[in-house]
Amino acid sequence: MSTSPASDSASEVSRAIAADAGGRVTPEVAGLLDGLGRLHAAGDLMRAALAQELGISTHKVSALGVIGAAGETTPKAVAAALAMTTGSVTGLIDGMVSAGLVERQPNPRDRRSILLSLTAEGRAARRRIVEYYTTAILVALDDWPEGADLSVVQEFFDRFTLALTPAAR
Repeated sequence: MSTSPASDSASEVSRAIAADAGGRVTPEVAGLLDGLGRLHAAGDLMRAALAQELGISTHKVSALGVIGAAGETTPKAVAAALAMTTGSVTGLIDGMVSAGLVERQPNPRDRRSILLSLTAEGRAARRRIVEYYTTAILVALDDWPEGADLSVVQEFFDRFTLALTPAAR
């Protein structure tokens, strides 16, 4: 595999990260930190592109993902998933309801609460989001060896996600 200017730049960034960490991380861990930073930045750009395409905010793109994955959920759960206040989420949901993306229903388990679910338009927008991410994953895997064990990647994602969760620290 040949190096590209991007991989050369990533190596430089990895070395800088390792130096900034005062020798507490190996070059491999520094490379992961760099890669995760680039992944995060690319995800932000992807959400911005999707938001523009769909004519909604990036917060609404994220909320579509949360609500769609749950099927039905509460505003409190959306707030927790997006690290937003319940007041901010109320405004976000109001906009999504006005845009025809989300509907509110009484919560049969708690009459003080409501349940949120995607409308047909919201489901169509979420399908576009999933399609966008799926295409990116398939492009990334395009030249990987046939039958490569992706469970290692999934295991890392699972462990890293857990480690980032405030309750795990």
